[in-house]
Amino acid sequence: MRTRISLPYPVLVLVLVAALALGTAGTATAAALTKKQVKKIALKVVNKEAEGLTVAHAQTATTATTATSATTATTATTATTAGNATNLNGLPASAYLDRVVQTSSTTLTGVDGADQTQVLNPTSIDVPAGVGFVRIDAAVGVAPVGNALISMWIQQGAGACIASGSDYEARQFGHSSTQDSISLTRVVSATPGSSPSFRMCIEASVDSQVDNRNLVLQTVALAG
Repeated sequence: MRTRISLPYPVLVLVLVAALALGTAGTATAAALTKKQVKKIALKVVNKEAEGLTVAHAQTATTATTATSATTATTATTATTAGNATNLNGLPASAYLDRVVQTSSTTLTGVDGADQTQVLNPTSIDVPAGVGFVRIDAAVGVAPVGNALISMWIQQGAGACIASGSDYEARQFGHSSTQDSISLTRVVSATPGSSPSFRMCIEASVDSQVDNRNLVLQTVALAG
């Protein structure tokens, strides 16, 4: 560890005098002060002035009021690693907090056969700056009506439910005669700082009904 300490001028003079006393070849000086005594004097001087000393640069430190830079620190405005930092990667701590919204309905809703039906209204979520993903968790109850093949998907963006696109291709399937519910989980990309909207869509092979449904949206701070 390399540390450079800035000593006040009077302290520096006293320390240099002590050092000269050790290095002087004069018989009188050597007889008057031993090496141990000189070290003791220098230590007393430094300890006395310690509260007024400053450290220009240190590789590591347990605590510090301010620092231009630090490899590690308990508290720092900017640091490579820190227990508490004002900014991380240039972003405030709030940018790394997950955000979550939820919408649900318990209303029994009819679904026309061979058609795309929206069964949950659009719900939006605010995506923090620096965050680019949203996790989707959705579930819908299938009413035991008829003999219908039913699919459910979560569609992003404005407009009516459509039977095409990446959201539709990620749909999950169920059947009114054999299955009580359909669930879906996805992580989709989102523009940082935007407020994308999502809606639940249903498609059935014949006229059918869906019951309880729930949609949860959550921002994902870090990918990977």
